[in-house]
Amino acid sequence: MKKGWKRLLAVGLCLFIAATMILHSELPVEAAAGKAAVRFLKGKWSSNSMVGDGKPAFYVTFTKNYAKYYEYQEKKDKYKYSYKVKIVSAKKSGDGYRIKLKNKNGKYCYQTADGNQKELWCYSTWKESAFPSCYSASSSLCRK
Repeated sequence: MKKGWKRLLAVGLCLFIAATMILHSELPVEAAAGKAAVRFLKGKWSSNSMVGDGKPAFYVTFTKNYAKYYEYQEKKDKYKYSYKVKIVSAKKSGDGYRIKLKNKNGKYCYQTADGNQKELWCYSTWKESAFPSCYSASSSLCRK
């Protein structure tokens, strides 16, 4: 009888471990931006797209967990908070950073421009191999 219980316990433990691994592998990975990334992203990042009077159409500020978007209101001649997007990760990439974001419309990321720490290029994907076809100049950001 003892051998039967040991075998049953071993099989049960194996099933529990396998089920736990499967469940954890399917959970979305979310990690707030680290201290270095937050320091790098600090400040106002303006869009490359401009409105009628030459002002950026929107700007973004980054926190540890969110990118906050402010849109320009032409009638009031000021920027107004519009929405925020969850930062999934912000990691060092080459000489800059890659910031992955996710909202109800999908995934996108900002990547520091080659050799330019004052530009964040926007891509409508997380897959680096697809970057050339997913680049968005008007959604890319810069800071002064």
